[in-house]
Amino acid sequence: MSENENSLIDELIASYENNNNREEWLAREERRVELFKQLKPSAHRKLNEAIEKQIVDDNYSMNEMLNDLLIFTDFNIDSLLKFWIENGEVNLSGYLFRGAESQTEELLFKLINDDFSDRTIFALEYLPWCNSSKAFNQFVEWKKRPPKWSKRLNAPIEDYPEVAGWELDDKYNKRLLYSPLCHALNIAFIQTDESTSDKCPLCDRPLIRLQLVPYAVAEVIQGFGIETIHMPFCNLCSRFDLGSMSVLKDGMMKIDTENIYKDTVPDWIKEDDNLSGDLILKKDAQSRDPYFAAPEWSKYRYSQLGGFPTWIQHPEHQKCPTCSKRMFFFLQFQEEEVFADQRDATFHFFYCTLCKDRFYVNQQFT
Repeated sequence: MSENENSLIDELIASYENNNNREEWLAREERRVELFKQLKPSAHRKLNEAIEKQIVDDNYSMNEMLNDLLIFTDFNIDSLLKFWIENGEVNLSGYLFRGAESQTEELLFKLINDDFSDRTIFALEYLPWCNSSKAFNQFVEWKKRPPKWSKRLNAPIEDYPEVAGWELDDKYNKRLLYSPLCHALNIAFIQTDESTSDKCPLCDRPLIRLQLVPYAVAEVIQGFGIETIHMPFCNLCSRFDLGSMSVLKDGMMKIDTENIYKDTVPDWIKEDDNLSGDLILKKDAQSRDPYFAAPEWSKYRYSQLGGFPTWIQHPEHQKCPTCSKRMFFFLQFQEEEVFADQRDATFHFFYCTLCKDRFYVNQQFT
């Protein structure tokens, strides 16, 4: 092990320390990619030992580092997953288990089949990520015949695959709720005269319009045939449970007043400044790993078409008001990347692939 490799590993781990300065974090991300390129197989054992120490010290940022190792290198994280379960606090991110091998999967089954505990619940959140027929078939079996301990869960056991972005349909087939194809998005905001904008039916403020070329969406949504996308939404009333629902009618998208939040709009929304304009989205030509932005609050380049969403809080696939099925996630953008002096939020956009006329926008933020 050379001194250069030791320095590289130290710099890599240090780069995951918390930093709220946007420019410094962007520079760190770019530097990491270069460091990963320099990481040679001879350094893998030393890196494994260094990460194990961070796990014992309960360094939660190692979730992001393991995800980056899956994206940028051929480093096998499976032994670290087992080590984390056996030696650290159970605070792993489920998306890391997409790289799990059979022995790690068996460890999850053991945790589930032993006496019910908090670790059982964590294992249930990890298992849907395992890319094996055994894990899939187990959820089919549980949906058909729920185990006795499932009564102690806060949600039906068949809902747990949502954390991994899929669900079982009525015929027990896997229905994916996001696109494995992913492109980073560059977004320009063009401010317009608010007097020319349609108004939000909830807060009576100007609506923003999302504009995206249809062929780009057709890449991530199979069978998407809308010619022009001008999707209206309220950047304020899409927060929390206030969602913004649009419906496609006569080739135009309009706010659906029948399926929006019905209660009183909070005062803090009424106090916000008006914001009127168009969001022009352009995707990068080169695709990126669909799990690039999966780690919550770890990267600044969240905005993307397709890929797995960045859940800041918890998975929240909206159910279509027409067919009651979960809607398909197709893009997101981070508020900080688009609007100046706005809250630090991530907007999620959904489409009903069954009804083909429903769109939904919501936000998650700290």
